[in-house]
Amino acid sequence: MLTPAQRHFQRVMAERRGQVDEQSDIARTAHEEILHRLRLDMAALSWVQSDVTKAEMKKAMLPAYEGWIDGTIEGDSGRQDEVIATLMVWAIDCQASALALKLGHYVVKHGLSLPADRFRRDAVTVLVEEMSNPVLTLATTDA
Repeated sequence: MLTPAQRHFQRVMAERRGQVDEQSDIARTAHEEILHRLRLDMAALSWVQSDVTKAEMKKAMLPAYEGWIDGTIEGDSGRQDEVIATLMVWAIDCQASALALKLGHYVVKHGLSLPADRFRRDAVTVLVEEMSNPVLTLATTDA
Protein backbone atom coordinates (compact mmCIF):
# COMPACT_ATOMS: atom_id res chain seq x y z
CA MET A 1 0.00 0.00 0.00
CA LEU A 2 1.26 3.44 -0.86
CA THR A 3 1.66 6.24 1.62
CA PRO A 4 -0.25 9.43 0.84
CA ALA A 5 3.05 11.06 -0.18
CA GLN A 6 3.90 8.25 -2.60
CA ARG A 7 0.42 8.36 -4.13
CA HIS A 8 0.67 12.16 -4.50
CA PHE A 9 4.11 11.82 -6.14
CA GLN A 10 2.74 9.28 -8.64
CA ARG A 11 -0.23 11.49 -9.45
CA VAL A 12 1.89 14.60 -9.99
CA MET A 13 4.46 12.73 -12.10
CA ALA A 14 1.72 11.19 -14.25
CA GLU A 15 0.17 14.63 -14.79
CA ARG A 16 3.54 16.13 -15.68
CA ARG A 17 4.32 13.31 -18.09
CA GLY A 18 1.67 14.70 -20.38
CA GLN A 19 2.78 18.31 -19.99
CA VAL A 20 6.55 18.24 -20.24
CA ASP A 21 8.89 17.33 -23.02
CA GLU A 22 9.55 13.57 -23.18
CA GLN A 23 13.25 14.32 -22.69
CA SER A 24 12.62 15.61 -19.17
CA ASP A 25 14.60 13.43 -16.78
CA ILE A 26 12.08 13.57 -13.95
CA ALA A 27 9.10 12.61 -16.11
CA ARG A 28 11.03 9.83 -17.80
CA THR A 29 12.31 8.52 -14.48
CA ALA A 30 8.83 8.50 -12.91
CA HIS A 31 7.40 6.63 -15.89
CA GLU A 32 10.29 4.19 -15.88
CA GLU A 33 9.72 3.60 -12.16
CA ILE A 34 6.02 2.81 -12.55
CA LEU A 35 6.72 0.65 -15.61
CA HIS A 36 9.34 -1.24 -13.60
CA ARG A 37 6.80 -1.82 -10.81
CA LEU A 38 4.32 -3.12 -13.39
CA ARG A 39 6.87 -5.54 -14.82
CA LEU A 40 7.74 -6.83 -11.35
CA ASP A 41 4.06 -7.40 -10.61
CA MET A 42 3.60 -9.13 -13.97
CA ALA A 43 6.55 -11.39 -13.18
CA ALA A 44 4.92 -12.35 -9.87
CA LEU A 45 1.66 -13.09 -11.69
CA SER A 46 3.43 -15.26 -14.26
CA TRP A 47 4.24 -17.83 -11.57
CA VAL A 48 0.56 -18.35 -10.77
CA GLN A 49 -1.63 -20.64 -12.86
CA SER A 50 -5.03 -20.06 -11.27
CA ASP A 51 -7.06 -17.25 -12.85
CA VAL A 52 -8.90 -16.76 -9.56
CA THR A 53 -5.65 -16.34 -7.64
CA LYS A 54 -4.29 -14.00 -10.31
CA ALA A 55 -7.43 -11.87 -10.05
CA GLU A 56 -7.02 -11.70 -6.26
CA MET A 57 -3.37 -10.70 -6.67
CA LYS A 58 -4.25 -8.01 -9.22
CA LYS A 59 -6.91 -6.64 -6.88
CA ALA A 60 -4.27 -6.39 -4.15
CA MET A 61 -1.75 -4.78 -6.54
CA LEU A 62 -4.04 -2.11 -8.03
CA PRO A 63 -3.93 0.30 -5.04
CA ALA A 64 -0.17 0.73 -5.62
CA TYR A 65 -1.03 2.41 -8.93
CA GLU A 66 -3.77 4.78 -7.71
CA GLY A 67 -1.60 7.86 -7.88
CA TRP A 68 -0.46 7.08 -11.42
CA ILE A 69 -4.03 6.40 -12.52
CA ASP A 70 -5.37 9.62 -11.01
CA GLY A 71 -2.52 11.73 -12.37
CA THR A 72 -2.81 10.28 -15.86
CA ILE A 73 -6.54 10.87 -16.01
CA GLU A 74 -6.27 14.38 -14.55
CA GLY A 75 -3.38 15.24 -16.87
CA ASP A 76 -5.45 13.98 -19.83
CA SER A 77 -2.46 14.02 -22.21
CA GLY A 78 -3.53 10.97 -24.19
CA ARG A 79 0.02 9.67 -24.46
CA GLN A 80 0.39 5.97 -25.06
CA ASP A 81 0.93 4.32 -21.68
CA GLU A 82 1.42 0.58 -21.26
CA VAL A 83 0.75 0.93 -17.54
CA ILE A 84 -2.72 2.47 -17.94
CA ALA A 85 -3.73 0.03 -20.70
CA THR A 86 -2.60 -2.96 -18.64
CA LEU A 87 -4.29 -1.71 -15.49
CA MET A 88 -7.57 -1.42 -17.40
CA VAL A 89 -7.36 -5.14 -18.16
CA TRP A 90 -6.39 -5.94 -14.58
CA ALA A 91 -9.40 -4.00 -13.27
CA ILE A 92 -11.63 -6.02 -15.58
CA ASP A 93 -9.99 -9.27 -14.47
CA CYS A 94 -10.60 -8.62 -10.78
CA GLN A 95 -14.09 -7.26 -11.44
CA ALA A 96 -13.33 -3.72 -10.26
CA SER A 97 -15.95 -2.41 -12.67
CA ALA A 98 -15.85 1.27 -11.66
CA LEU A 99 -12.08 1.42 -12.12
CA ALA A 100 -12.24 -0.60 -15.35
CA LEU A 101 -14.78 1.84 -16.81
CA LYS A 102 -12.80 4.87 -15.61
CA LEU A 103 -9.64 3.55 -17.25
CA GLY A 104 -11.58 2.26 -20.26
CA HIS A 105 -13.04 5.71 -20.89
CA TYR A 106 -9.54 7.23 -20.90
CA VAL A 107 -8.06 4.47 -23.08
CA VAL A 108 -10.88 4.61 -25.64
CA LYS A 109 -11.07 8.42 -25.64
CA HIS A 110 -7.39 8.67 -26.54
CA GLY A 111 -7.21 5.58 -28.75
CA LEU A 112 -4.53 3.91 -26.65
CA SER A 113 -3.31 0.49 -27.73
CA LEU A 114 -2.93 -2.52 -25.52
CA PRO A 115 0.61 -3.94 -25.43
CA ALA A 116 0.86 -6.01 -28.64
CA ASP A 117 3.12 -8.61 -27.06
CA ARG A 118 0.35 -9.63 -24.62
CA PHE A 119 -2.92 -8.73 -26.31
CA ARG A 120 -4.23 -9.53 -29.78
CA ARG A 121 -7.48 -7.59 -29.51
CA ASP A 122 -7.84 -3.83 -29.45
CA ALA A 123 -8.77 -1.96 -26.28
CA VAL A 124 -12.40 -1.37 -27.24
CA THR A 125 -12.98 -5.06 -27.96
CA VAL A 126 -11.34 -6.15 -24.70
CA LEU A 127 -13.34 -3.61 -22.71
CA VAL A 128 -16.71 -4.53 -24.21
CA GLU A 129 -16.25 -8.30 -24.29
CA GLU A 130 -14.61 -8.73 -20.92
CA MET A 131 -17.04 -6.42 -19.12
CA SER A 132 -19.99 -8.21 -20.75
CA ASN A 133 -18.89 -11.82 -20.21
CA PRO A 134 -19.69 -12.05 -16.46
CA VAL A 135 -23.13 -10.50 -17.05
CA LEU A 136 -23.85 -12.87 -19.92
CA THR A 137 -22.69 -15.85 -17.88
CA LEU A 138 -24.94 -14.84 -15.01
CA ALA A 139 -27.90 -14.30 -17.36
CA THR A 140 -27.56 -17.80 -18.83
CA THR A 141 -27.27 -19.69 -15.55
CA ASP A 142 -30.26 -21.20 -13.80
CA ALA A 143 -30.27 -19.21 -10.60
